[in-house]
Amino acid sequence: SVGDPMAPDVDMGALISAPHLEKVLDYVQIGIAKGAELATGGHRVHPQGFEDGYFMEPTILTQCRDDMRVVREEIFGPVMLVLTFADEAEAIARANATDFGLGAGLMTRDLARGHRVAAKLESGNVWINTYNLLPPGLPFSGVKHSGFGRENSHYSLDAYSEVKTTYVQLKGWGRSAGAASSKICCRRRDCWAASKSTRSLFWPALTNVWAASPMA
Repeated sequence: SVGDPMAPDVDMGALISAPHLEKVLDYVQIGIAKGAELATGGHRVHPQGFEDGYFMEPTILTQCRDDMRVVREEIFGPVMLVLTFADEAEAIARANATDFGLGAGLMTRDLARGHRVAAKLESGNVWINTYNLLPPGLPFSGVKHSGFGRENSHYSLDAYSEVKTTYVQLKGWGRSAGAASSKICCRRRDCWAASKSTRSLFWPALTNVWAASPMA
């Protein structure tokens, strides 16, 4: 049902604004004009108590084709487009033939097949036998033109992190060039030694090098 999203018996709330509602309704008409059939929905609704809200019926369009605008573009509304396919390879190829890749879902009784197909789908998120569940511990984002970076989980910290590399030149240290080894200590007080034949050492700055001294 459509209405107050805080009500326990309501499945879907309103769209974000009047212009967006009109945009989604226009997409439905664009699809019908290009040969899609309206199976259900496709109209604005006025739930009791929210008559002026931006509500729309859940909508299904059938007889869709890959070249239709409603199939190629992201509608961001309650519109399902139905297309048929002959086999697994065709379904994967057609699903990936897009500039977008936010979410994908598949239904199967064969979990091995589900994992195989999920691995081949070019999408930031893939759901098997469900859809659009987003536990806070799982990373969420898209690929291609559907976004970059990740929300949720520790991966979200990458957007606020900066990786730094420190290069330490050891040549010429000690009694003579290459004659003595050196050690590098980090703030965690881990020590790494360069062999006598080593001339330089790469050190990731995640541990922040703070001291270097010749070894006896």
